[in-house]
Amino acid sequence: QMRGINGSGRSRRNVSIETYHNLGCAAIPVRGYLAANTVPGAVSGWEMAFRYSQMQMGGHQTWASLLEPAIRLAADGFAISEAQVRWTKTNLDTEDKIFRNLQRFPGFCRTFLKPDGSLYDIGERFCQPELASSLSCIAHEGAGAFYRGCLAQRIAADLQAHGGLLDQTDFFFYWAEWMEPITVPYRDLTAWNLPPNTQGMASLEILNILQHQELAAIREGSADYYHLLIEAVKQAFADRDRWLTDPDFVDIPVDKLLSSEHGAQLQQRISMAAAAPNVRPLDPQGDTIWLGVVDAQGNAVSLIQSIYHDFGSGIVVDGTGITLQNRGSFFSLDPQQVNCLMPLKRTF
Repeated sequence: QMRGINGSGRSRRNVSIETYHNLGCAAIPVRGYLAANTVPGAVSGWEMAFRYSQMQMGGHQTWASLLEPAIRLAADGFAISEAQVRWTKTNLDTEDKIFRNLQRFPGFCRTFLKPDGSLYDIGERFCQPELASSLSCIAHEGAGAFYRGCLAQRIAADLQAHGGLLDQTDFFFYWAEWMEPITVPYRDLTAWNLPPNTQGMASLEILNILQHQELAAIREGSADYYHLLIEAVKQAFADRDRWLTDPDFVDIPVDKLLSSEHGAQLQQRISMAAAAPNVRPLDPQGDTIWLGVVDAQGNAVSLIQSIYHDFGSGIVVDGTGITLQNRGSFFSLDPQQVNCLMPLKRTF
């Protein structure tokens, strides 16, 4: 049995495009308090997965024991990596007033820089005592601490004090949701992914296009091989950009988009002699993690968790060590766009 959990957050219950226009925004800022405009859903998703594992899969770990390693790492610290030093330095670019220059946010400085404002060096110990305290609170009180307890109060208060949009009520009524995975056959296998508002639809479309190509005739790693993969991605992303958003707001024709007939039509658009010029490239910003785990009994988990851009919104909530994500900055303020901002909507 395949099950899916959607832990992406919804926008404020009464937000609108006019909310941002009235604040003088032509687009949603990519950093700052106005970028942290969807409820963080990860903690609720963790708890939903945990409860399912306990009730349906014979899980024997306790909630607190699962959080303990993260609490220990936050409290005792770990060695700073080359990547963290490099990306921290990159985000202190004072010339980029919009996307970088994160030292404008006091919480970022307190958390990711030394007390004198300088960078940590590679290998230095990096401790996050406030984050350890927040994780301990969640370990003892469950996800409710984050959405209906002291952490929700602190996050909402910090947002409201600095012109943010979310309040305690938005947190109180948030829960992650079960969703039915989507699937396509791929040669002699079956591929599964999560439905909209995730990009799982696009990855399955790519496979559905390649299903109609004789890949065995193309040498792996050759120019033709990469050309074909790139062109398949372009075609799938064109559908993604046209349709992908919260399915509670748009009737997305997923079955048609994942049909064998549609895959064959898209495959026919691919020329092995030229690159398609009419498809927008992927936004080069943003990052995420993926992990996959399979146990001895064959139970498998595929998990993605992201704060969208490196350091998310750049906001670290005072007294909590919690970095707020900026996924909602991807909402459009153009009402004609499929992914336009609306109340209680989940972004692409």
